[in-house]
Amino acid sequence: MKIRRIHINHFGKLENQTISFSQGIHVISGENESGKSTLHAFLQAMLFGIERSRGRGARTDAYSRYLPWNGSNTYGGVMELEKDGVCYSIHRNFEKNVQPCTLVDETHAKELTPSGANFSELFSGLTPALYANTLSVGQLRAATGPELADELRNHIVNLRSAGSSSVDISQALLSLKKEKKKQESAFSREADHENVELGKRIHILEEELKTMPAGKEIPSLEHKKDTLDREILRLGAHHQQLTNIISRGEESLKNHQIAQEADVEETLEQVRELEEDRQKFLSHYRKPLTGALRPLAAALGLILAAGALAGLWFSCTLVLSRHYLPAIGVFLGSIVSGTLAVRLGRRREASSDYRENCRMMREIYEYHFGENPDVPDEELASLLEERLNHCRNLYQTIAQSHQTLRQDMDALLKAQQKQPAILAQLEQARRQQWLMEQKEEALRSLQNHRDAIQEAVQMNRRVEEEIAAITLAMETMQELSSTVFDSFGFFLEEKASELVKGLTDGAYAGLAIDEDLSLSLIQDGKRIPLYQASTGTIEQVYLAFRLACVEFLWPDEQMPLFLDDSFAYYDSERLSATLRWLSENYSGQIFLFTCHQREEEILSAAKIPYHRIPLS
Repeated sequence: MKIRRIHINHFGKLENQTISFSQGIHVISGENESGKSTLHAFLQAMLFGIERSRGRGARTDAYSRYLPWNGSNTYGGVMELEKDGVCYSIHRNFEKNVQPCTLVDETHAKELTPSGANFSELFSGLTPALYANTLSVGQLRAATGPELADELRNHIVNLRSAGSSSVDISQALLSLKKEKKKQESAFSREADHENVELGKRIHILEEELKTMPAGKEIPSLEHKKDTLDREILRLGAHHQQLTNIISRGEESLKNHQIAQEADVEETLEQVRELEEDRQKFLSHYRKPLTGALRPLAAALGLILAAGALAGLWFSCTLVLSRHYLPAIGVFLGSIVSGTLAVRLGRRREASSDYRENCRMMREIYEYHFGENPDVPDEELASLLEERLNHCRNLYQTIAQSHQTLRQDMDALLKAQQKQPAILAQLEQARRQQWLMEQKEEALRSLQNHRDAIQEAVQMNRRVEEEIAAITLAMETMQELSSTVFDSFGFFLEEKASELVKGLTDGAYAGLAIDEDLSLSLIQDGKRIPLYQASTGTIEQVYLAFRLACVEFLWPDEQMPLFLDDSFAYYDSERLSATLRWLSENYSGQIFLFTCHQREEEILSAAKIPYHRIPLS
């Protein structure tokens, strides 16, 4: 398996970076905080993803530690791999609620299902546990005491028995014992009884809920209540409006000295009679005598009357004198003068009636409307009739308003009478709804409790089978653990010895591995316990042991090796020997993360080709 290229979208402080890799050694160098460990973590995350912790652990887990610094939502990247001549690309997005992974066969241009089986085939069975125990070596990450020996022993045993180094035999046996005790203690005799009682209570609640209304009438009742409230408000506002209209109208009629509609009709009839008399006068006379014409007409009438009387007396005298013809002339003149005097008197009397007529209409107007109208006499009747008609209309409006007010009051009383009943129905419906919700909540609580109890009941049924299976597994693992080392221990010891000899540049002849997997160095035919060696030597031994496991696990596969500041305890001579040996004997890619210059200096001095990838 070969890593060809990576593209980092956003991962910790790294963002929008593309790095290509070749065969051989890659030196990823940079100062502290330059992103070396972040790049190492990115490579591991692209291979296996990132598991998110739960609870308080989520605050400091790898997922949270490498969240993009700039808050981007493109948390992830792309890794291109090559295996058996076929190129693949892995696209990962670690953000939640998105498709986490896409696997593409680039050579054949098809997308593959990102399943465990496909990844296992692509990675040649590499798992996170194998990766951490073999291919990935960090500073002070290898155990230096019995813990690592136990890990290696389990690893060797599992190569045959479990097919994976991710299973810890001793820890597995301990876990199986704990699980057996846990299963035995998990058996609950009270679970079945409690389950039955819960079932009875749940059945009672379910039957009660079937008979309860579903609360569907609440929206209808709320609508009725709102409609009734709005109608009451409308009727109240209309009542106030009508009351104001009636009050203002009655006040206006009172000011106009009108107590009832008959007063208006009586006054209108009087005005029409006066107007009719006025129109009769105007039909006989063009206009009434006014101003100086009235005394002049009176004097002229007296003169004409006196002349008529004098003419009659004179005509009588002429008749007695037997002057008949002059007597007739004087008599006729007297008749004409008398007629003119009579007509002039009538005209003067009619004018006086006309003026009285106008005065009466003005008095009517002033009586009802409190002012003397500033209009000509010929317009007075029309104005008076108009205003009296307005009063009649106002009276009719008041009467209609009284009728409407009575109707509104009836409607308001009916609405107010309906209100308590609707409020009571709504309150009852809401209470029923609340009771139903309480019962539903109680039902859910009982069901959840029953589910929990049901798990315990089902667990009771499985406990004996689980205990039997655990017992068989423990016996099988113990049997395999005691025999498998004899089959593969020799190979591992021989390979590890060869690697130790090469890495230490012959300082030690080999490595001895006891049945309990305790490690000892071989020097001058003697066994030297590993703990007596220097820290640098111990680190080399563990590196050799890892490389031996790599060759055992993947004898025909070139797997990449990741060394993250792994040579901190190496002196220059030991480091030079290790780098030279790796360049000559390790066929896979080597990714060397360092904050020092000496690795590059040694590689350059030894003319060992390498690819430099600086980080800043």
